[in-house]
Amino acid sequence: MPTSIIAEPIATLATPGVVPVVDVVPVVDTWMKTNPYFDWMPLLGIPAWVLIAAFLILILIIVNAYWMFRIKRLQAVRGYPDAVAKASQEDVMTWIVSTTKNLTIECLKKRDSVLSFYDPLNITKWMHNTPLSVIHIGGKGGVIVSEDYYKTRDMVSEIAICYAAEEFNNNQEQLGKELASNTGILISPISNYRDYEAYGRKILEYLNPDGLKIPPYSIFDPNKFRKYFPEGLTATFNGGIFIRDARNLNLGNNKLSFWEKVIPFGLIIGFVIIAIVAAWMVPLGK
Repeated sequence: MPTSIIAEPIATLATPGVVPVVDVVPVVDTWMKTNPYFDWMPLLGIPAWVLIAAFLILILIIVNAYWMFRIKRLQAVRGYPDAVAKASQEDVMTWIVSTTKNLTIECLKKRDSVLSFYDPLNITKWMHNTPLSVIHIGGKGGVIVSEDYYKTRDMVSEIAICYAAEEFNNNQEQLGKELASNTGILISPISNYRDYEAYGRKILEYLNPDGLKIPPYSIFDPNKFRKYFPEGLTATFNGGIFIRDARNLNLGNNKLSFWEKVIPFGLIIGFVIIAIVAAWMVPLGK
């Protein structure tokens, strides 16, 4: 540590021709002194207080980097506060699950049971025509959708159908005789939407007259129910159909102005008059 030195002169007798000599006695202030612990230099002549400060700064950097990476992993759900703050009666918080299992939260507009983006270039649209496919997150209602189906997703129903269909597929031999004798239905595994539409639903209703059972603990897998989706009815394709129908409707209901109605008739009448005049001007042969 730096020290202050105060020179205390010691007077000597003045002798002619002799330069007086002043003895300097260093005096150290009591509040500035070397600390035996923090000024100890254990490594490369670096004081211990420098090493301690570097260690604390390193801890601060590590803690901030840790939480920055944690926040980055939650990047997909950053739209939740925006949806809660901006969503009005005509808007809805929407959890969008992609085919690659990426989750994003968006605030979409809802007009006449149709969910769509505010960006007109994004034509993806979903139909929300049932109150059962509604979730509540933090006191805010919302829906779950996926890009491979044009309707909102119902987690409870999907879990129940998947569980019942898998239970039926795993007990083909046991259930086959019972169904064949009672209903006359030749069963086969339910593997897609066509099977479910043709005979799967009737079989599940027969086997579960009181409703489908759901296991007390189950994890919702958004891709597990994909095999029961109708083919070709994606959200983007559905949006294209909506836009095409809307354009056709606008073309059919387009009201013509006065001049748009008069000009075609005026052109026809003018062409007829010119033809009559031209025929009158042509001389008739003898």
